[in-house]
Amino acid sequence: MGPVIGGALTQRLSWRWSFYISLPVAAVTFVSLLFFFQPPKNERIREPFVQRLLRLDLLGNLLIVTTVVMLLLALQWGGVAYPWNSSRIIGLLVGFGLQSILFLAWQKCYGKGSLLPLHIMTERTVAACLAAAFFLGGATLVVVYYLPYRFQVIRDSNPLQSGINLIPYAVANFLVAVLAGIIVTKTGFYNPPALVGPAVGAIGAGLLCTMRVDTSAGRWIGYEIIAGAGFGAAIQQYCLAIQTVLPAEEVPIGTALLLLIQNLSGAIFVSIGSAMIRNRLASGLESRPEFSRSEIIAILSAGATDVRSLVSPSQLPALLESYNQALRSVFILAIPLSALGTALALPMRWNSLKKVKSDCISENSDESMKEM
Repeated sequence: MGPVIGGALTQRLSWRWSFYISLPVAAVTFVSLLFFFQPPKNERIREPFVQRLLRLDLLGNLLIVTTVVMLLLALQWGGVAYPWNSSRIIGLLVGFGLQSILFLAWQKCYGKGSLLPLHIMTERTVAACLAAAFFLGGATLVVVYYLPYRFQVIRDSNPLQSGINLIPYAVANFLVAVLAGIIVTKTGFYNPPALVGPAVGAIGAGLLCTMRVDTSAGRWIGYEIIAGAGFGAAIQQYCLAIQTVLPAEEVPIGTALLLLIQNLSGAIFVSIGSAMIRNRLASGLESRPEFSRSEIIAILSAGATDVRSLVSPSQLPALLESYNQALRSVFILAIPLSALGTALALPMRWNSLKKVKSDCISENSDESMKEM
């Protein structure tokens, strides 16, 4: 329902309402936590506020925020606002690399209380999950983010129709995620869906990149279902694996790391996809005599919903073909990203959830007997 609601809000009101709608949900959550959540007792809560503040890795937070900002600015500006070989873009990329090294060195020096504890990140299963989630998360966001571009430009759909066109993907993603959860519960192993899902997602992305301007609805719906099923099977397994291999006190840190990696990958690869589309679209339009330089600039500056109105009927076929080729390039990007999701998940340990659960029950029983 998310794509449909977002499309309806964008069409009827404004794209800003896709963000405004989160405010009442956040308000209810805040009130619920304030009045009903009882955090577990912790001796550190009795410490003075300043002492607790000093325990935070403030320098680590500053380093990672500025590092990510430099990378995102380079990806956003590169080839669009500034040439890739400009001093500004090169400086941002060099700064990102150097500060990444500085951040990792600081995390090692800071020790156990660091923002990203290295002893957790280097655990075999955790490292495999973070790496696989980074690339699979990027593939998922690229597909979900740029499919509406195709609907609005190639099929002349409005935002609401674009959201409706994404329903097959969303339904397949949800149903297969539920099915994967049932399989994991029955077998006790999260590895099979974590390995098979990205491979199926790569097949779906490969089919999406074969779409032409005149591809029928039946075909792209089928392609959506395959991609959504593959991504849905795998994306939840990484969190489950991390929660299984880490001690209980480190599970929140591991889960937070996974969320950070997934959000970061989406931001990075969506920016890369945007640069790819603009560069491919620009080169495609420049090779066609129907478009002048000023028209190309106007098309590159326009949004997906407005671009068709900028050209004449005689120019429209050439525009659609160029835009379709540009969009195919980002779906091609999703293929290796999905495949890496399978390859990088191979080192994950085959820990049986049933055995872990029985061990926890045994430990709790022993503790209860001791208390008696």
